[in-house]
Amino acid sequence: MTRAAESTCVRAFFGLEVGEAVRQRALEIRESVCAQGELKGVHWVRAESIHLTLRFLGEIAETRTAELLERAGEVLDRVRPFEAVARMARYFPSARRPRVLILGVEPRAAFVGLARAVDEACVKAGFPSDERSFRPHVTLARLRGGPPPAIPALEGAAPAEFSVREVVLFRSQLGRGGSIYTPVGRNPLQGSARTQPQFQQEN
Repeated sequence: MTRAAESTCVRAFFGLEVGEAVRQRALEIRESVCAQGELKGVHWVRAESIHLTLRFLGEIAETRTAELLERAGEVLDRVRPFEAVARMARYFPSARRPRVLILGVEPRAAFVGLARAVDEACVKAGFPSDERSFRPHVTLARLRGGPPPAIPALEGAAPAEFSVREVVLFRSQLGRGGSIYTPVGRNPLQGSARTQPQFQQEN
């Protein structure tokens, strides 16, 4: 890829911001895990950068973001907002072969339906459909070698609640200390008001 071509491409994905309650739960889990002692190969996501990915697009031409947002607006205006909760932490894809530590989210059917709507918008914008099974989750940490730490039960903790009111198209840029996630645009769900973009950074 030429330098000129690189300057016209962005690494992009559609996702959700998950709110302060989920970020606080992520910090509680991190503190409990780290209290077990020195850990190797565990790379935590910064709490302020935690999000839920709906559809990863990869490297795309920057000029395509406007059409993606337009098509998403056409589709998502038919999707109703919903209330969600983040519950138990677990390893994915399994405790025997852990690659990431995640928080499960509910209601699963609502998230799957939203991801399908986003995929429909991407197809309308000229992208291939994502045929992989969508498993809604919030990534807390990535594991790269070493035995996985025990996951705290956090007994008595209430589910971390958040509202799903809009879908964000993010641009991901490599920065000092990790990737910087910048909202390119936001598509409110049916009847939701538009909000101003915020900036996020992740390890």
